[in-house]
Amino acid sequence: MNDKKGSGIPDMETFLREAGSSLGRAQAQLSEGTDLHSQIVLASAELEVRTSLDCDDRGNLAVRPISSTQLKAGINPGTLSTLRLHYVAASTEPPADDPAPERTRDEILREVMAVSDVMRMNELVGPLKADATYVPKMKKWLVTITDRRGRTIRELTISDPAGEG
Repeated sequence: MNDKKGSGIPDMETFLREAGSSLGRAQAQLSEGTDLHSQIVLASAELEVRTSLDCDDRGNLAVRPISSTQLKAGINPGTLSTLRLHYVAASTEPPADDPAPERTRDEILREVMAVSDVMRMNELVGPLKADATYVPKMKKWLVTITDRRGRTIRELTISDPAGEG
């Protein structure tokens, strides 16, 4: 795992890649001995990690996960960040009978870029780029926010229409 100056602390991109790989391995284990394809065992999954974020000299974000033992030992929870990773299974070509989204891609992108923590990250790491993909079966948008180097800063899901689960 790439880490910050040999410290053992993964950079954000490595952390996200490893978390995704871990989910893939978990899906493969769930489908052992069945006729299911491991890529479709889970329609969605969430991972929530309490962490402190750090930056190296080049501006790369590093992730230092915090254990519940460390929290109990007196770390101020208000100084930590919460990373929420939401994985959504999506096919590359949706069937023609899937309903169209109620909101447009541009509406979703404007909404995401107006969120206070996204605006703050935009100030800290420079111009951010957001991309949105609609997942018809879940009636949700999957939004990926990257920095100018293409590193994933944040991923989130947004219900369509607004206000649904």
